[in-house]
Amino acid sequence: MGLRSANSTSFKKGQKPTENWYRWAAARKGTKRPPFSPEWRANMSKARKGKPSNAKGKTFSTSARVRIGIAQRQRYAGDPTRHPRWISDRTQLKTGREKSYDTKYKYWMREVKSRDGWKCRMADDTCKGRLEAHHILPWAKFPELRYQINNGITLCCHHHPRTRAAEVGLSPFLQGLVAEVA
Repeated sequence: MGLRSANSTSFKKGQKPTENWYRWAAARKGTKRPPFSPEWRANMSKARKGKPSNAKGKTFSTSARVRIGIAQRQRYAGDPTRHPRWISDRTQLKTGREKSYDTKYKYWMREVKSRDGWKCRMADDTCKGRLEAHHILPWAKFPELRYQINNGITLCCHHHPRTRAAEVGLSPFLQGLVAEVA
């Protein structure tokens, strides 16, 4: 029960290595492990796929985190195209939604919210959260109606549809609410 295996370096607290361990360590000195073959690397990457990182759940000291950050910055500092997430076709980069709000869209949102009195049109006791200007007929399917004030309605984030199916089902009801105002 003392040693886990003949070539293990883990010993129970206070226990000394056996003579066999010393022989194994002496025989091992000076020998180098052969380099890993490409086939071995490919099989190892397949075996790790979908499994969590070995570092998951571990915490590092502040100095260790600083050293890790420096090493990562140095790795790709000279050539960012070596980074594994580098996208060669720069037109394919995704931008955040906040950056994609153009002036026409901001104007449309303000006009829809002003028309509805800066209140959720489905107002009841469950209303909470920020107000959102919602397109009744979808933005992607109806590009000609994107900036039409009558294609928008003000909803709180609680009443804003969460799925496309819910959006399609609510569409006639929301059109009726907008028709009441106009």
